[in-house]
Amino acid sequence: MLHFYIRGEDDEEYGPVDLAELREWALDNRVGRETKVRSAEPDSPWRSWGEFPELVAMLAEVEATSVFVRFPKLRVAPFGLRAAAYFVDSLVVGALAFLLVMAAAWVLPAEWGVTVHNFVDGLQRNESSYKVAAVLSVTALQVAYHTYFLGSMGQTIGKGIFGMRVVNDQGDRIDYTQAFYRAFISLGSGFYMIGYTIALFTTHTRTLHDLVAGTYVVRCHDRVRIPAS
Repeated sequence: MLHFYIRGEDDEEYGPVDLAELREWALDNRVGRETKVRSAEPDSPWRSWGEFPELVAMLAEVEATSVFVRFPKLRVAPFGLRAAAYFVDSLVVGALAFLLVMAAAWVLPAEWGVTVHNFVDGLQRNESSYKVAAVLSVTALQVAYHTYFLGSMGQTIGKGIFGMRVVNDQGDRIDYTQAFYRAFISLGSGFYMIGYTIALFTTHTRTLHDLVAGTYVVRCHDRVRIPAS
C-alpha cells in the first residue's frame, strides 16, 4: 500500500499516511494541488501533488462528488459539528436574553415593576404574562440573532467556532432575506427537535429549515494545519 508524507502550511512534515486518510484530508480541504508531497520511501524528494497520478485521480474523484459545481472544494458539515454549534448558539442567545431583561429593568420606569427579580419570580410562579413575554422575547432574539449573523457573515458564533458557514444551493453566501426565512423556519424545526433530527436521515445532513430555505451548512476552513498522526 502506498504511503506519503505531507508538508503542512506550518512547514511541518506529517505522515506517513495512506490514500484513504489523504482522501479524508482532501474532503476537509486540508490538502490540495498546492500541497507538497513525498513518498514514504527513504530519502525520497519533495514533489508537487500533480506528479503523483494516484493523488491526482483521488482529488479529481473527491471534487467530482461535491454538491456544488462552482465550488467543488466545499464539503458539507457533519451532524456532530452542527449539534455542537447549535449548543453554543443556544448559550449565546440565552445570555443575550438575560442581558435584554437586565437592560429593560434599567431603562423602563420603576413603577412598571420590571426587574430581574420580578421576572424570575413571575416565571417561577408560572404566571402566563411572564411566560408569554419570555417566549416571545427569546423567539424574536433567536430569529434576529441568526438573521443578522448569517446574513452579514454567513455564520453564527457557534458555526464560526467550529469552522462552518451557511450557503445557498449554488455555494454562495445567503443574503438577509434568505437568512430571515431560514431562521423563521428553524422555529418549527425546534418542535420536539424533529426538524433537526431529520438531518440524520437526509442527504447532506440537511435540517427541515435547510430543506425549506434551500441552504446547506459546509465546512469553511481552507487547508488548515494538518493534525499530527
